[in-house]
Amino acid sequence: MLASLSSTIAKVQNRWVFLILACLHQFLLAGFIFGWGTLLPILKSEGVFSGQCKDAENTCDAADSKLNLMFTLATIALSFGTVLVGPIMDHFSVWVARMISIGLFAIGCLLLGQASSNSNLWIVGFTLLGFGGGCIQLTAFPVAGLFNESKSLATSLVAGTFAASPTVSLLFE
Repeated sequence: MLASLSSTIAKVQNRWVFLILACLHQFLLAGFIFGWGTLLPILKSEGVFSGQCKDAENTCDAADSKLNLMFTLATIALSFGTVLVGPIMDHFSVWVARMISIGLFAIGCLLLGQASSNSNLWIVGFTLLGFGGGCIQLTAFPVAGLFNESKSLATSLVAGTFAASPTVSLLFE
């Protein structure tokens, strides 16, 4: 009986750890691109795509168009990623889908770290952030299934941390 109680306590603790990790991933990674309003002035001040401008100014219509394209592709990738990750979750597992998602997000971060100011790596990297973020979002929801008596609470925590994730970009100001 004591072994059974100990096993039950471990399972309860593990499910809370999974929920906390899922919420952390949601908050820090999944919706990062939706902090675009904060990121755009930073990207402009860093001179991203400023080589598109004819004068010595940091911003022009051509640079703004490239930045808008970058955001548009990332948001499309976020939505499209969820369509592709569903079959991966069904055929393999949530864990495999989550690791692929985090890997894509990490590759996007690495590409952004290597991008020069006029490189198209910005577009590819941001698109991978969107794709990986959407997949991270979708793979977090099955964690709610661990909470039989409070599935709605777990689901709302996961969804709420995604909605709050654009605030992470405020740290870059």
